[in-house]
Amino acid sequence: MTDEQQQRREAILEAARAEFAEKGFRGATIKSIAARAQIQSPALIYWYFPNKDALLEAVMQVQMPILQNMQSLDGLFDLEPRQLLGLLAKGYLQAGDNPRTVQMMRVLLGEMLLGRNPTEVINQQIVPQIKQFLEGYLIHQIQLGRIRQHDTRASTRAFMGMLMPQMLSKVILPSLQADGLTDDEHIATIIDIFLNGLKPEE
Repeated sequence: MTDEQQQRREAILEAARAEFAEKGFRGATIKSIAARAQIQSPALIYWYFPNKDALLEAVMQVQMPILQNMQSLDGLFDLEPRQLLGLLAKGYLQAGDNPRTVQMMRVLLGEMLLGRNPTEVINQQIVPQIKQFLEGYLIHQIQLGRIRQHDTRASTRAFMGMLMPQMLSKVILPSLQADGLTDDEHIATIIDIFLNGLKPEE
């Protein structure tokens, strides 16, 4: 991809983010995204992205760096659980500190609360990607004897669920921030609770 093509792709992503934030996934159109990106022919967007779902996926990946870093985490499977879980949790919660990411999360949550599935990217790619990585890591830690044998499907859901209130406090429930709990404090506490429950049996 040439520099000009890369710049055009970035302009499309920025225009799509702004359109999704203002109009929602369904309200934004390829035509309106092209106009905001100052592209004369909306059809040109399809050279970069096959459909609007793929465009939303690309926007989310830009706004959530943790998704871009998942593959690099695969090389860290041997890290001690407290360290790896801390890295994963921090990367996830940092997304809530980016106003643009929060905008996109609100768009997606709004669509879901209305009973609409704006795209399969959440159900079939983003969540499964994180879930698959964490399950694989926990299985590896069981094999190393660092945590006890258990159903990693359930523990993966539990750990992801423990992060959710802190993220929601940034996105739609600011009242949860009234207690002053920081990300670092929240992460340290939930990791203690999580790992103490998975200590190997003596």
